[in-house]
Amino acid sequence: TKARELFNKCIELEPTDGVAWQAYALLEYRHGNTDKAKSLLRRGLQRDPRKDSLFNALGKILQEEGNLEEAALCFEEATNRNSKHKHSWHAWAVVEDRMGHWNKSERLFQKVIELDPLSAAAYQAYGISLQKRGQVDRARSLFRRGCEAAPNAPQVYHAWARMEEREGNHELARSLFAIGVEHVPDSVAMVEAWREMEQRLGNIGETPDWRVPSDPSEPVLKGLGERLRMLGNLIEGKSSSDIRAVLVWIQRRAEEDKEIYKRILRRGGNDRKTLQNWVERKSEEDIDAFQEWFDRRYEEDRKIGSYIFGWHIPKRKRRRRTRGRQRKVPTEWYILEEVPIPVFEDEYVDPHTAALNIQPITKWVDSFSDKAGNRAALSSAIAGLSIVVLVMTNGYGLIDLKMSSSTDQTVQVSPPSGVDAHLIREYADGRADGPLSGIDTPRGQDLLAQNAWEVDKAAR
Repeated sequence: TKARELFNKCIELEPTDGVAWQAYALLEYRHGNTDKAKSLLRRGLQRDPRKDSLFNALGKILQEEGNLEEAALCFEEATNRNSKHKHSWHAWAVVEDRMGHWNKSERLFQKVIELDPLSAAAYQAYGISLQKRGQVDRARSLFRRGCEAAPNAPQVYHAWARMEEREGNHELARSLFAIGVEHVPDSVAMVEAWREMEQRLGNIGETPDWRVPSDPSEPVLKGLGERLRMLGNLIEGKSSSDIRAVLVWIQRRAEEDKEIYKRILRRGGNDRKTLQNWVERKSEEDIDAFQEWFDRRYEEDRKIGSYIFGWHIPKRKRRRRTRGRQRKVPTEWYILEEVPIPVFEDEYVDPHTAALNIQPITKWVDSFSDKAGNRAALSSAIAGLSIVVLVMTNGYGLIDLKMSSSTDQTVQVSPPSGVDAHLIREYADGRADGPLSGIDTPRGQDLLAQNAWEVDKAAR
């Protein structure tokens, strides 16, 4: 209330003081009185229409409310009154970008960089605009220029790293996060974005020791950035010097943190003792062995890196041996005859389903008949096949073959008659020009042997 009284007194004494109108409007805006803040800015423009900062402040409020077209007009008026007011040019470019006016926004961003080649905010916003339009290479080039122009500006590293993460370039994103944290170790947004990426990749968990504080002055923020950098060295393992730096850092952290040191002494485990030896010696052989061990454990559990930092190394899960053991299966899979086969009435049998079982056999017979060289071989094959089918059907109980109990098991076969008897006599006498004609000649014996080999091959 006292501040409002003083602002009203200033405006009463000097109604054309644009700074007083702007400061008064800012006070109301911070207290949530947006409508009153806009009213004060418009009244100030009536008293001092040449004040570019009043147009800029009014445009910012309209932009946050989503009134982009009117906000763009305010920023344009501000640049008309002060052509070197880079903040108005920048805000105008952002609004045009949000409205989808790409060409216009690009010209405005270039104007901002022309006025201030070291503007990290301009490089960041311009690069994000290009990225949204799918122009990743141009955005990457612009981010690189921004990092060179303003190496201590975290927003450029942050935007570039997030873009590379979305593109799937996690190693490059990790390097950019590391460089950004090194330049600006108290950047909460940078450390938080890096932690989120590693968490999405499964390298760290949602544990309290990875919580990022909101206050940039907290010492734990710097420690988190360093821990993320060491985690990146472990995962990527680019050189032995990186691994050595990790081992040195683990040893120093264990010496500084008494809780970690007590944990090392209290808990045993082969992996923990081996890690302790690697950390203490740090020879070339130790570095190679540690890298090999870490790569193997990383394939099993991607969070092994975060476990190492706290010396919380879980035991490896032993896989149960299944060699020589057989899975338990139903008994009927092995003993078919013990399972009764149901008998169905004829009217319930599906003829299409029943025919499926013999189709492969009939197809094989058709193909075999094409390959068979003579009628005698085909007859023999069909006879053999018939015997096999009879044995199988008898075994499944579909038919019952009654064998005579007599000791004489000789099968009585009727002699050939009719056309068969006539053909056999002609072929045997050599009078007919058929498959058996000239069988006694050497050429006939060779053909017979070749024909028998072809029949045997087809049967196999």
